[in-house]
Amino acid sequence: LEGVPVRVTNHSWGGSGYSQILRDALEMAGNNGIIHMAAAGNKGLLDNDVAPHYPASYTLDSIVAVANTTQTDGLNGLSHYGATSVDLGAPGVSIYSTSWSGGYAYKSGTSMSTPHVSGLAALMLDYLPDLTLQDVREAILNGVDPVPSLSGKCVTQGRLNAFGAFSALTPHIEHEPLDNTTNVEADHIVEAYIRPSLPVLDPHQVVVLSHTTGHPGNLATHVLEH
Repeated sequence: LEGVPVRVTNHSWGGSGYSQILRDALEMAGNNGIIHMAAAGNKGLLDNDVAPHYPASYTLDSIVAVANTTQTDGLNGLSHYGATSVDLGAPGVSIYSTSWSGGYAYKSGTSMSTPHVSGLAALMLDYLPDLTLQDVREAILNGVDPVPSLSGKCVTQGRLNAFGAFSALTPHIEHEPLDNTTNVEADHIVEAYIRPSLPVLDPHQVVVLSHTTGHPGNLATHVLEH
């Protein structure tokens, strides 16, 4: 898988039994930086902690298992859940999507919820290609909106929030270390490139606070234009 230009896979399917071959393939892909979004299942409020639903239930850090939430942030009556085996919820009721019979139709299920998470992961990686699988996973899970219907029903107890996921990222800063910083007679120039974690922020102006090592009271504010 090395060099394959795939960073996110969407698994809007499931329900078959455990497959060691499939688990090994997903694990190998994860080891190469590919994150997998997997539908939790649609057989009617079943607990995946008790009855695993694959591939969502493979215990791999590269898998994010997704439940189905309604327009009012409820847990859909057909969605599987799992306090430790399902990661978050995402909208999955009356989603306008492609149809097997051609054209488009409104569909419901965790198969509709999962692509929302996949799409967010792809958006994050398009904006910040250097993000790791773990960066994306943690930001998505840490950025959820907590909702009562998911309390005790999934790991995050929350519903997907794109703005929250981007907000959970740390701005990316690249700079060269300062040389000769013990010389108090000369100015020291810092050259840095700062990329904000949120696309909605102005990428051309970033405020940076800095202070001289050993002199925490010497605080300076810099507005960088790039």
